[in-house]
Amino acid sequence: MPSIPPIPIEMVAAIFFLPLVSLLLITFVTRTAPKISGYLTITTIGLSFILSLWTFQTMTTMPGKHLGGVFNWIVIGETDLQLGIYVDGLTSIMLLVVTSVSLLVQIYSTAYLHGDPGYSRFFAYMSLFTASMLGVVLADNLLMIFIFWELVGVCSYLLIGFWFQKPEAAAAAKKAFVVTRFGDLGFLMAILLLFSRTGTLDFQHLFEIVDSPEKAAVLGGGLLTWAAIGIFSGAVGKSAQFPLHVWLPDAMEGPTPVSALIHAATMVAAGVYLVARSFPLFEQAPQALFTVAVIGTITAFVGASMGLVMHDFKRVLAYSTISQLGLMMMGLGVGGVVAGIFHLFNHAFFKAMMFLCAGSAHHATHTYDIRKMGGLARYMPITFSAMMIGGLSISGIFPFSGFWSKDEILGEALGNGYNISYIFALITAFMTAFYMFRLTFVAFLGEYRGGEHAEGERWSGSPGHHSLHESPAAMAIPLIVLAIPSVVSGFANMNGDFARFLGEAGVVKLHWDVIFTSTTVALLGILTAYLFYVAKVIPVETVARTFPHIHGFLLNKYYMDDLYGWIVEKLYLGICHLLDLFDQYVVDGVVNGIASLTTASGGVIRRLESGQVQGYALVIFVGLVAIVGGFLVFGG
Repeated sequence: MPSIPPIPIEMVAAIFFLPLVSLLLITFVTRTAPKISGYLTITTIGLSFILSLWTFQTMTTMPGKHLGGVFNWIVIGETDLQLGIYVDGLTSIMLLVVTSVSLLVQIYSTAYLHGDPGYSRFFAYMSLFTASMLGVVLADNLLMIFIFWELVGVCSYLLIGFWFQKPEAAAAAKKAFVVTRFGDLGFLMAILLLFSRTGTLDFQHLFEIVDSPEKAAVLGGGLLTWAAIGIFSGAVGKSAQFPLHVWLPDAMEGPTPVSALIHAATMVAAGVYLVARSFPLFEQAPQALFTVAVIGTITAFVGASMGLVMHDFKRVLAYSTISQLGLMMMGLGVGGVVAGIFHLFNHAFFKAMMFLCAGSAHHATHTYDIRKMGGLARYMPITFSAMMIGGLSISGIFPFSGFWSKDEILGEALGNGYNISYIFALITAFMTAFYMFRLTFVAFLGEYRGGEHAEGERWSGSPGHHSLHESPAAMAIPLIVLAIPSVVSGFANMNGDFARFLGEAGVVKLHWDVIFTSTTVALLGILTAYLFYVAKVIPVETVARTFPHIHGFLLNKYYMDDLYGWIVEKLYLGICHLLDLFDQYVVDGVVNGIASLTTASGGVIRRLESGQVQGYALVIFVGLVAIVGGFLVFGG
């Protein structure tokens, strides 16, 4: 069998440009032909996926090396701003994740959004998002990443607010856009700081500078630490890390395919990718790396704790996503860059699958409230099986994919002395297993409890519980396909192949104590969920009544939204009101006072201009007398 030649760099660039072609064709040609728009998007992203496979195959033949291409964009004096492509093992993995999940989500969307009046618009937005995310992945410098980073944010805004007629969707889109801006401000400041000190934003040049003791002096005095924290702040916004995590649960107002692709598998993982791509900078700034570990640990715990009490299918998964992103960040922060990226890789498949399961359940029941579901397993065996696989994987049960990457993160934390992070990660693992199987047991076991027209998107779903059935093939097949990597992708690093592919040491350390402890904790979480929601040994209401303050605290999401609402409504708007009063009565008062004084003076002077020669002569005479008198009194 002939060997496959290396992929030309032009073909790598085509991975990015193909979704842009889809966007342009939908916008200017097929906008009024919805089916063609959908097929066009699927075709272009399918081609990008094939080219991504070719790229991945090429990189397997050259582990630790990279491909690249650069051209000038803007020349200002002696400064060249360049655009370029950088492809290494990390890039090729992200290309596979983005294009494969995007392709399956687009196929799913053809059935989920069938009949929606914004069908073509949806696929145009999704094409733009895919291109933007691929731009983030392929960029070889921070400026390019920031440009596509902002485009990804714009696409998130457009897709969260896709059903802009719903006030909740419009408010959620605005909230996501505003909250992530705070993180992006820090990212921009880091870019300006690095460029002002080094004169470059190219990753390879920056890495060479920080690795050289002589060159690194330009970033001394803590500047590198602040630059790394600035980069991380961008990741905090996009990857919904504490305390900027509040936008992600509200983002569930968007269509479920959007939640699966953008807010589970790709965009929210961009922050993790950014830290991993910039990791050599963080390695030289241990305080910044410690900050990543601390924020990641807090986020993992906080996200999981809120998932315990939520009743909305998608919001439970949203808090789960926050928690798992925190776990990835914790992995990077404790020094396990391979473990963090490995979990990103595995999580993308099983979390996207679970979000699509949510859409499938909603398609049948017209609701996302799990209290109005129940008994779906007998009607929707494919959806139920996929949900079980996802739950076992995210809980870290052998041999599912999440088991391998989660235990690698825990092993790195324990091995590198981050004992507190390790303990909180174990608590998070227990809560994850509990709320994920709480979700599965309540929604899929027992008897159906729902009504015929619960709140939801009006055009999807069957007319009532009497016709509950599995979703159509276009929705079911992506679940089956995603279930495969959710089971087997964890074996990718069995022999250290994944690590070597990323250019790291390929020695796999099996932490048997960690494996035993984390698996036991996960099984206890599943058992506890079974006792509460299937065996019903302990009534759930009893626990809520026993710990009302804790239950209310979690149900109100740590009161973070209330805090931010108070800051905006009382503090920020209060300051704005004071400034408005200052503007009205001080600034405008001074300006209006000067104007009034000028007008009054003009009125007085106007009376002196009588036009009578005798009057003018009298004034001149009086003036001369005054002058002569002054000389006589005060001397010459």
